[in-house]
Amino acid sequence: MKKLVYFIAVIAIAFTGCKKDEKSDPVDPTPVSPISAVPATFTQKTLIEEFTGAWCGYCPDGATKMQSIITAHPETAIGVAVHEGDAMQISLYSELDNTFSVTGFPTGMVSRKVYNGDVMLDRGMWAGAANGVLASTAKCGLAIESALSGTDSAAITVHCGFNEVLSGDYRLTVYLIEDSVTGTGSQYNQRNYYNTDPSSPFYQKGDPIVGYKHNHVLRKVLTADAGTAIPAASIIVGTAYKVSFNIPLTGMNKSNVHVIAFITKYGTTALTHKVENVQEVKLDDDKDWD
Repeated sequence: MKKLVYFIAVIAIAFTGCKKDEKSDPVDPTPVSPISAVPATFTQKTLIEEFTGAWCGYCPDGATKMQSIITAHPETAIGVAVHEGDAMQISLYSELDNTFSVTGFPTGMVSRKVYNGDVMLDRGMWAGAANGVLASTAKCGLAIESALSGTDSAAITVHCGFNEVLSGDYRLTVYLIEDSVTGTGSQYNQRNYYNTDPSSPFYQKGDPIVGYKHNHVLRKVLTADAGTAIPAASIIVGTAYKVSFNIPLTGMNKSNVHVIAFITKYGTTALTHKVENVQEVKLDDDKDWD
């Protein structure tokens, strides 16, 4: 009987001990960031900004050219379609036109860098310009956190990292883009001058193409149009500069939205503004440094 009482007492102490240990070691409530420490090197990526419009019959070919570059470089080429003259135009177009002088449609900029003497490039030059950018060495990089907040808004944090001390006017720009944007009427139906061209993927697709799905459509700019200045004191090797946003998603299909963030060295003329690096992530996901 004494042995039985002793055994029960030992079991009781053991269970009491477990409970005390659990209470004295509470779970740390601090959330763990999905973004790692700033790395020593970054992957060089390139930003293609295409100027387009539903009214432009040559613009389906521009969309094809941009997509072919993205397909060839799926991890490092990032595209944006900046619309003019249709329902998808936003106010940023005027800022870009005033700064860079859009010369026609479709034209585009590749990391806003000079190629063959100009920054505003015909679509036939985009691939060569992109290859040139991708062959360079990155001075900085970005990481992005994004999460849906409620049913119609999102919380986004952009991290900017540097692997050398840089001097000059560096700015952060953050875009929201959306794929598969459609609508009715001339503001969305895409004019198509290739409807009678059997060599084109748009042959016999109609002119206009009714129900055309516009991809990479620039929907919103979260920073200042010309970029928000990164304080010189924050351009520190190994330390991230972070900016957070809470933004509404009214009128957008959340499942088709991506976040694009890029760092620009801002110059004094159209030929001296340069996108140093760019990052993209699907909304409600995170993208670490790479």
